[in-house]
Amino acid sequence: MTRNGSNLSNIGAFDYEIRFTARGGKAVRLWDGGSSMPVPFELWNTGIQTPDDPSDDYRMIPAVCEAACGAGLEDSVFDIYGDHVISSSDNDPYTDWIYWYNPVDKSAGEWGYGAYFDNSDTLGAEVFSRMVLVLWNGGREFPYLAEMPEEGTVFRIEGGVFFAPILAAPTDQSSLPGSVVSFYWNGHQVDAYRIQVSQDPDFTTGIDESFVEIGHTLELTEVGTYYWRIQGAVGDWSDTWTFDVLSVSTSIDVLADAVDPFEFNLFENYPNPFKTTSSIRYSVPKASDVRIEVFNVLGERVRVLENARKSRGEHQVQFDGSAMASGVYFFRMKAGKFERTRKMVLIR
Repeated sequence: MTRNGSNLSNIGAFDYEIRFTARGGKAVRLWDGGSSMPVPFELWNTGIQTPDDPSDDYRMIPAVCEAACGAGLEDSVFDIYGDHVISSSDNDPYTDWIYWYNPVDKSAGEWGYGAYFDNSDTLGAEVFSRMVLVLWNGGREFPYLAEMPEEGTVFRIEGGVFFAPILAAPTDQSSLPGSVVSFYWNGHQVDAYRIQVSQDPDFTTGIDESFVEIGHTLELTEVGTYYWRIQGAVGDWSDTWTFDVLSVSTSIDVLADAVDPFEFNLFENYPNPFKTTSSIRYSVPKASDVRIEVFNVLGERVRVLENARKSRGEHQVQFDGSAMASGVYFFRMKAGKFERTRKMVLIR
């Protein structure tokens, strides 16, 4: 459900509920055409340890995966079918897969949920993925013992357990060509993280220690091997990773992009990986029609960043991924006969 920990920063320390209600709601069929379908439940973020206080609850957006995930029996109907491996017996039918997404507007109530299905807002970050409800010993075929939980049933997920942060970049045992290093990790939504960077594997001497939000940039002054780790406001330290700094005279960004700015070129985005926004630079040797698009790993276009005639020289465009799910994306530039694609990583 957490995509091997990459969704922990979106899950945070919040509590969540699946509420089976008479009115139900809508879910988006992201993997089966993108249309919406009725579901008999509502998804809610209920705040942090405030189960009896609805003033901080906001409604979340469900997405379902049906035939594309080998789930369910009838498309566009939230149903149960098959047998889950949760037990050794063959009588545990399960539902279509449920994915939880935040709305862009996370103010209390149903504003953000409504804005998405009114097509006035986009989909927010993914929180949980690949969740199913299993009818334990419910039967081997229709009619099952029950097809859905009865109205008024509430499943509650408590987020009070804090896991150690999961490191993302710089990757373990990597070699960096410059001394300006950007650090990224995944963790719970807390006010501050404690980061330690040292050339001492025991972190007893020469420590750079800061209290920061997710993401931290540091300029190191010595060539050599460095160790780094992260701790949340509560909980354990992360694993310790190492990296080698090969030079302290130039930054990583300068070395990576030391090219003639007046040739057709699409540079690496910076920073990469990134949490919310990243800059994309490109250059053209003459006035040209430039189109820059962003695609997901399925090859689906998710954003057009540039589509205009640009003058000779170097230009820059910002990519805002704050409303998109974490993962790998590709950005492609076309200008005349020139075409180039690069990869970027959005993390939470």
